[in-house]
Amino acid sequence: MKNTTENSSRLSKTEEKINLHFEYLFQRGFIITSREYRPEYMGYWKITLLSSNYAIEIDYDRGEIGMAIGSIKMDKWIGLATVVYYVTNGNEFIGLFEGDLRDEDAQFSRLAKILKIHIEKITEVFQDFKKHESSLLLLVSGKIIDKLIIEKYSNRNKSQM
Repeated sequence: MKNTTENSSRLSKTEEKINLHFEYLFQRGFIITSREYRPEYMGYWKITLLSSNYAIEIDYDRGEIGMAIGSIKMDKWIGLATVVYYVTNGNEFIGLFEGDLRDEDAQFSRLAKILKIHIEKITEVFQDFKKHESSLLLLVSGKIIDKLIIEKYSNRNKSQM
């Protein structure tokens, strides 16, 4: 029973933070449709929000809070960094969270701000996902964001030596 109570408490606290930081999503008609908590995987959790056009998955894995966006018609999830890179025509690259990973509020706040800035363009893309699907999946398969992360952080490490 203790684990069930702890699981429920962890998800409740997480939902409170999501409600606080992503209030604008709920105002746009998003609802929480699924919750998952896996304490055996270092406290992994995932919460899915759904609108009439697309879904947003927010997850916690090994200290990092991440976000992916997916079409409701297909089971394809694309990380927020890739989607932002796409909707800005490659002009904006979101690197890794550089703060204290124990500060979940800072991680939520960062993701909420990034998403809010780009929500209109993201909505346009996912309303007509078929039109953008191949270009987005090409970015994913080419691991463009991974390459940009490696480049950014390896250059930074070299300059610190």
